[in-house]
Amino acid sequence: MKSKMLIGIDPGVKNGFAKLSDSLIELSTLSFWKLINWFDSRKSFFPDMRIHIEDPTANRPVFNRNVGKGSMLKIAQNVGENKCMAKLLFQYFEINGIEYHRHRPTKKSMTKLNAVQFEKVTGLKQRSSEHSRDACMLIWHRR
Repeated sequence: MKSKMLIGIDPGVKNGFAKLSDSLIELSTLSFWKLINWFDSRKSFFPDMRIHIEDPTANRPVFNRNVGKGSMLKIAQNVGENKCMAKLLFQYFEINGIEYHRHRPTKKSMTKLNAVQFEKVTGLKQRSSEHSRDACMLIWHRR
């Protein structure tokens, strides 16, 4: 029996991507269209994929932070972009009949680890971005 391929996605302008299958671990940061092309080129694998995507639409638009108005507006814009990318990915999966699981970002979700914390939790020493680490943590405990 083929093992399931776990896919983690941290949506945004720079999409975090993580793939775990057997002992292979792939971490990368992809543009929206490169991510769509990756899925389009692997449609035959969909039944063997378990896709987990962070759902920023499940949270408030902007968290209360101790920053100035200009910074809050920039944060709000970034959050809006991430929500838009997530919604487009949800639509892509639904149009193509691809099963996926949404996960609300929380403090307990183990995302937002820096490189040192990530290596300590996973043992992975490969190069990673904050986005690819977030994507990996969506699926790390599901392997």
